[in-house]
Amino acid sequence: MRKISLLVFMLLVSTLTFSQWTALTSGTMNYLASVHFPDANTGYVVGDSGTILKTINAGTKWNALTSGTQNYLASVFFTNVDTGYVVGAGGIILKTINGGDAWTNLSSGTNKNLVSVCFTDRNTGYAVGDSGTILETINGGTTWTVLSSGTPNDLTSIYFPDFNTGYAVGLYGTILKTVNAGTSWTDLTVGSYGSSYVFLSDYFLNPDSGFVVGGFIGGSGGIWKTIDGGATWSGESGQSDFYFYSVFCTNADTVFAIGEAGTVRKTYNEGAL
Repeated sequence: MRKISLLVFMLLVSTLTFSQWTALTSGTMNYLASVHFPDANTGYVVGDSGTILKTINAGTKWNALTSGTQNYLASVFFTNVDTGYVVGAGGIILKTINGGDAWTNLSSGTNKNLVSVCFTDRNTGYAVGDSGTILETINGGTTWTVLSSGTPNDLTSIYFPDFNTGYAVGLYGTILKTVNAGTSWTDLTVGSYGSSYVFLSDYFLNPDSGFVVGGFIGGSGGIWKTIDGGATWSGESGQSDFYFYSVFCTNADTVFAIGEAGTVRKTYNEGAL
């Protein structure tokens, strides 16, 4: 499940504006899974075989950092240019407080694969992964608590538009919502074929308005939108022959979705479906 975040969307904006792509040299042949830019110039990429890359000049040059692991690293999130977290296979969670010069292997309390991580402030963060795993920290990663998700399905993405409201998505049409910072989660229903959907990424502009992308098991890709906090959803599978892997909103009107076989979708009208 390939997830591409802010850097790719920045490149997409550039592409659509200037009708060209700029190839960046990463310095590795390893599969790269996730990218995060805490500011315009400083970015981090993670991927296969414990790969962590860093740029301080908006991607012109990337330097390999020593992660201390060979595990597949699936997701990266920084709360500022120096402090960041990486999650991956086998429940690994890494933390740096010096811009990636050194990484500490935190005790996650699980051996489930973790595939997505996000923080709502410098201390409070969440990670999701296989078998409905949701972890929470309220002390900057020192300890992690397993939250009750209520689902056995693999979770693929988590996003919090504010401190209390969060959404986690996953396989078999799983969309979970919390309004109390993860204390409890509600399983939302999407469409008439919900259990046949694979949801791979979510992004919310605010607690009520957001997007989920993925596709139909064994079929086409789809984009779904809610404007009422997940009570109802518009959109179905069939917007693409290929799965969508990631969704990102640059503002309230402009939404990007990307996926297999170079698939790119963009809208200027608040994602009207």
